[in-house]
Amino acid sequence: MPAPDYVFKITCPRCDGFDFECDLCSGRGEAPFFRCPGSQRTPELDLAFRCYMHTEAGLYPVAGGLLDQSASFIEFEGIVNSERNAIDERRRKHDEALAEMQARAKLPRGAQP
Repeated sequence: MPAPDYVFKITCPRCDGFDFECDLCSGRGEAPFFRCPGSQRTPELDLAFRCYMHTEAGLYPVAGGLLDQSASFIEFEGIVNSERNAIDERRRKHDEALAEMQARAKLPRGAQP
């Protein structure tokens, strides 16, 4: 059963956040999900993620290089990389904001950084 509010959001898989008229995200660049991600698991998806983890070590599911892989796996890899980059960027911005707040907290009252 879907949740009454979204459980998490991802970068829009249809437009990757670049289409202001996208019918999936309505131009927001994020697609909401109303179910636990675990409910979407399939044996095929588990295998794809296991294969993806091996690509970080330079090992692909099919012998050869990137162009020897299936189009669906290359697309899957691109989507996962895009999401990981978005998460890393959010973390970087959060860490910068936190460091700035901590630096301001150490300044005497009224002092400018």
